[in-house]
Amino acid sequence: MKRALLVIDVQNEYFTGKLPVTYPPGSLEQVIKVRS
Repeated sequence: MKRALLVIDVQNEYFTGKLPVTYPPGSLEQVIKVRS
């Protein structure tokens, strides 16, 4: 099995801007959990 590194650039636009995270349900909470 090959390994990969996935980097997700989480920006404020996803929280309070024009690009809110809405799908899948619960994804925003997971982002907050990982950032903590």
